[in-house]
Amino acid sequence: MEATKVNIGPALLLALCLYLGLIAVHGYRFGDEDMTETLAYALYMHDQSLFPNDLYIQAVRTSIWNERIIFTWMLSRFFPYLEEASFAIHLISSLFFVLGLLRLSQFFVQKLSLKLLFLVVCMFLLYNINLGGNEAWYNYLMPSQLAKVLGLWALVFFVEKKDSAALLLLIPATFMQPIVGAQLALLLILIIAWQAYQKRAVPKQTLLALLLLTLTAGVWLIMVTANQILEDSSIDAATFLDIMEMRLGHHFFPSYFPASSWLILVPMILVATFIWKNHSKRVYYFCILGIVIASIYTLTVEVIRIPWIVAIQWFKVTVWLKILSVLAICIWLDRRVLQLPKSSFVAISLLVIFGLISILEIGGKINLFKHKPRHLPGTAYHHAEMTLGMAAKEVLPQEATLVAPPYVTGFRYFSQRSLYIDYKSNIHSRKYLAEASRRRELLYGMTLEQRRSGMHPVIQGNEFYHELDEEVFLSLKKDGLTHVITEKRKQLNLPVVIENDLFYLYEL
Repeated sequence: MEATKVNIGPALLLALCLYLGLIAVHGYRFGDEDMTETLAYALYMHDQSLFPNDLYIQAVRTSIWNERIIFTWMLSRFFPYLEEASFAIHLISSLFFVLGLLRLSQFFVQKLSLKLLFLVVCMFLLYNINLGGNEAWYNYLMPSQLAKVLGLWALVFFVEKKDSAALLLLIPATFMQPIVGAQLALLLILIIAWQAYQKRAVPKQTLLALLLLTLTAGVWLIMVTANQILEDSSIDAATFLDIMEMRLGHHFFPSYFPASSWLILVPMILVATFIWKNHSKRVYYFCILGIVIASIYTLTVEVIRIPWIVAIQWFKVTVWLKILSVLAICIWLDRRVLQLPKSSFVAISLLVIFGLISILEIGGKINLFKHKPRHLPGTAYHHAEMTLGMAAKEVLPQEATLVAPPYVTGFRYFSQRSLYIDYKSNIHSRKYLAEASRRRELLYGMTLEQRRSGMHPVIQGNEFYHELDEEVFLSLKKDGLTHVITEKRKQLNLPVVIENDLFYLYEL
């Protein structure tokens, strides 16, 4: 089957309207949550006098062989316009994401109504229904966002049997986010190799692309992995696995994934796999391999508990299985549902109306989706964590080192000041993870036993933190701690340097 040709104008209009819808429904973030890692690192790359005592920054800076360095280096080139550049890159990558989904659907689905249904289900109805907290699109810019857009197009070319193009796209995908690129590369190479074996022939272009992938992204992946494993022996493998479960169980350990997601996605993926058997052998093999390796991963991590296996984080591959499952159901419906009346005018009109409603939602003229972040450049979006950070940047010395409640993620970037420990920031270095775990247990009470008991680590950690008295914080002055942030419900017998509606910032 061949993809139907698309008029680029309507396709771009569709992508733009759906992007507006994504921002209206899911919001857009800048400066907080997972961006605290890459933005602070980008600032440090621009000015290495920043964050002199920040545990995360000082850990990640020690080696060029870390998984975030290429993405962050790229981002740092846009200083001092990180806010505008992040939004522009997010917008462009999101448009390519929508166009990739559209291209994928056009290869298999004829009816316009079902192509649109495929897009809506993938981007809206099944959003946040996932295994391991993995989505193909995020409402903020992060390495995985770019890697998955590149990965989606690699999958499109793979389905269209343009193997060399697919493999070449996985080079930048792996540089952006090693796990995303490596997982797709493994699956695609295995399938390409099997089909080449069956035909007893391998195209020269495919071999050259595979060689280039190996010599670039492959070498990069080996060096990053070796650096993480061989960097130190400060903790043994079993302790490393326990720390990963305590802090990142919701990403790496299937037993922590939501039951509702298992109940929805697993039957859907299994049914879709059988549908694909009759429509694309390549996608069928992709689904089978993804399921088999996921089963092996689950057994080795949860039962046998082999520490190095956890780094594979195989359930990231379920973002592709989810997309392919929705597409399989649309293919099945395509053969059984009558075509709705065709009218490009009606379709364009509906798109424009959808886009206008989304603009009104984003602009605050209507409020259908409450409490969604809209951290758009040029708007007054800064919440209390961010404004506290901006005030701290003006008042505190550059060598100041702070600790904050575990949910506070919007402070570091805007303050440009070091954090003694935070909940969000992680790299897979054993030395860093061990020290970060020690500090999180001390200040947030986060332990593996607590995690296994079913308690929410951030909620319980916040309560633990606000029960500490000034003596605990004063005892950490010898380790470089200089300031403490608490919610206003907690008062310490320490000098208040800054306050706003929600927080006090104390000096030790």
